[in-house]
Amino acid sequence: MDGQTGHDVRTARMDAHLAQLLSAGTWLSCALIAAGLVCAVVADALRRDASTAVVGLVLVRSGIATVIALPVVRVAAMALMFARNRDLRFFAIALGVLAIIAAGLAIGVGWHSHVVG
Repeated sequence: MDGQTGHDVRTARMDAHLAQLLSAGTWLSCALIAAGLVCAVVADALRRDASTAVVGLVLVRSGIATVIALPVVRVAAMALMFARNRDLRFFAIALGVLAIIAAGLAIGVGWHSHVVG
């Protein structure tokens, strides 16, 4: 036996899953941003295809949104893993963090609509 407890094995497995999730999300965001930049270069080279430039902008924005969303996805995934492992204390903490993020988002959107609208 290597001296690891069941808790240590679960923690190592959770860390590995989270690392895979964050890696996949990072690669996805990089691919989206790269594709958007290629569309922008093609649109600039053609100088007449505005739809390609719009697609490029949408792709770049999607890539940036993916990067921004990754920490939230990580916390949500951790909450699910804690619930699955019946670790209620850390599950509650993760839910609290998600609630704080949601409140910040709601306040930010409300403030933005108040200032802009």
